Amino acid sequence: MSTGHKKWQKARTFNESYSHAWRGLARAVRTERNFRIQLIGLVLVMAAGWWLGVSAIGMAILLSISTLVLALELVNTAVEMLADVVRPQYHDTVGGLKDVAAAAVLIASGAAILVGLLVFGPIVVG
Repeated sequence: MSTGHKKWQKARTFNESYSHAWRGLARAVRTERNFRIQLIGLVLVMAAGWWLGVSAIGMAILLSISTLVLALELVNTAVEMLADVVRPQYHDTVGGLKDVAAAAVLIASGAAILVGLLVFGPIVVG
């Protein structure tokens, strides 16, 4: 007898896993304003690095810290989505969970700003 509920199933192939990941990325781009802002920031930072002649190591550092921010934003989004499904009504613990996930993005974003200053500062000033 079927209950009408879908059951989760592990991806059977690499291509299936890859497809799920791209679908998640596309969903974040479509629905998450902060992710889109951070993605535009990544493009602008990398373009500025190229235009200003930042070294390959400097570009790798900028790319790494920027993608860390994006990855943590995706984790934050996943935490928020799951929390909203598990506990749609407000609950202090769920609110705290969401705040902690957002704090991870905040810390990485602060580090990204500092890295940007360290990489771009000497080029712009000197």
